[in-house]
Amino acid sequence: MNPTLLNIAGVLSVLLAASGDRFPVPRAQMEFAKLGPHARGYCGAYQGDSEQFRRAVLPFGPMDLTVSKGTWAESETLRNLYLGFVGAACKVDAAALARSFHCGSVCTADRRNGLVSNLERIKRVTKAFAALAGVDLVSQWGVRGEFRVNNAFTLMGQTNEAKPSPMMGFIPWDVWEHFSVIGEYLKTKHISEAAFNELLKEIKALSLAAVVREKRAVRVVRVGIADNESGLLFLKHGEPLPVVGQGAEGGRRYVVIEQIEDGLVFYETD
Repeated sequence: MNPTLLNIAGVLSVLLAASGDRFPVPRAQMEFAKLGPHARGYCGAYQGDSEQFRRAVLPFGPMDLTVSKGTWAESETLRNLYLGFVGAACKVDAAALARSFHCGSVCTADRRNGLVSNLERIKRVTKAFAALAGVDLVSQWGVRGEFRVNNAFTLMGQTNEAKPSPMMGFIPWDVWEHFSVIGEYLKTKHISEAAFNELLKEIKALSLAAVVREKRAVRVVRVGIADNESGLLFLKHGEPLPVVGQGAEGGRRYVVIEQIEDGLVFYETD
């Protein structure tokens, strides 16, 4: 987490209006400028509400930014910049919230123990998720009736699928496809609505932020903000354990790695 980038939010409008070589990632400037309407629209209902903001910026939440086509360094920069931007839009101190994530060994131990104490249930959720073809991501942020499956957000009573930006692969961006209900979206992906609803119910009951299908693992995210994250990696057979200092997708870097059992790792990133 780069605190300098978080503090840029106050002058973001100047950066966006400036020539490309002044923006931290010049090739992303035009697309980044189009992130504003979604952020301002969401924040309009929750200005100054730090608890709602904390929920919304959980990994893969409605105010978290995915950069699927950026380099590792670009992803780190843009995600941190976006966090500062949405914090300013919501009138919340995002930098202070991000700093509070790394609150010492006691916090890390509490997060680890919370996951391990529910490990058998989490294993069942992971198995059900892995078996649900067509689903690569499920996330929720503790708001009744709101969740995400892949890039389709059910949010404020509406279901809309975010389309990635062409250059950087931003999700969310300013192009959306509307669906009348989540079942309509699931049908287009040939996903069983009953199986999905049961999976989502368990994810919510366990207070997991997200479950993600990766090339080498199923990633279970307990909590996080921007590139700060805590969770479990269920590694595919034969995959090596990550190591502290190694980069991960989304501009994250592992700062804690602990093997729980064969093929299962507790991790934290910044």
